[in-house]
Amino acid sequence: MACGGGLLFTMQFNNSFMALSALAARACRIFKSFKGKGLAGIEDQENWHGKPLAAKAESAIKELLNCIVNNSPPPQAITQPSYAVPPVDNSPITLSEPPSYTLGEMVATRLAYGTALLKLGTNSKRIVALDADTKNSTYSDKFRKAFPGRFIECFIAEQNLIGVAVGCSTRGRKISFTSTFATFYTRAFDQLRMAAISQANIKCCGSHCGVSIGEDERACELAANKQGVCFIRTSRPNFPVIYDNDEPFAIGKAKVVKKSANDVELVIGAGVTLFEALKAADILAQQGINIRVVDIFIINPSILVLFKAMLRNVEAES
Repeated sequence: MACGGGLLFTMQFNNSFMALSALAARACRIFKSFKGKGLAGIEDQENWHGKPLAAKAESAIKELLNCIVNNSPPPQAITQPSYAVPPVDNSPITLSEPPSYTLGEMVATRLAYGTALLKLGTNSKRIVALDADTKNSTYSDKFRKAFPGRFIECFIAEQNLIGVAVGCSTRGRKISFTSTFATFYTRAFDQLRMAAISQANIKCCGSHCGVSIGEDERACELAANKQGVCFIRTSRPNFPVIYDNDEPFAIGKAKVVKKSANDVELVIGAGVTLFEALKAADILAQQGINIRVVDIFIINPSILVLFKAMLRNVEAES
């Protein structure tokens, strides 16, 4: 069956499906779709995809209007809502209690994420969590056990994971936190792209990659209060805590974690690479070479300005 799109296709499909349902034997219906079906000079022609019709627009619209058959009943009176939707509390969301790590303690950042998600959910009913059947690895299971009514298991369907999260965040009433392994988010790049274009307020945590420990609970807190799409990277291995529990973190900032008065290079790291940079700094220091190590705990456009200023400082001191 050759057909076009929209309502006409739906009618043709329904009629075809009903006809097949009446058959006693097995059957298969093959559809061939034509772009611009029914439009003279446009149907099944190349070079029309994603282009305005320009001079052909008027005639095409007339043809479309002639195809419309309105057999629907007259519109009914709109029923007034029986109750008013309660207003949304848009006040800043904070952790129910501050982080409680010990400097040097070995902690996996994915565990810090799960702990932070639970704390945010405790303080705000706007927080909802979604996972792609990895909740025991991402530690979103902590949230599920405490708030099962606000947890959605999307199973191994990452495109659906993002789609449902976007739906939950519409109207600004909920803040969606999704979690799965970082590499699995590649399956949902199209949905993530459309979420960003739609200005959806979702937060995505990709585990089993690298971020330095210490700020990860604070990273979730920052993400919860940042309008729009945010991505949080966590890792599987344990790393030493390098920040005090009350260390402040802000969007557009970075942390200098090692410096001297005569640094010759600026080295930037995050997660696994940060700790490797610190190891390298110790080795180089034994050879009389000092480097400045910076933790880039968040990436956004304004961070480039900060890095340029840091680089100028190192160049001026060396």
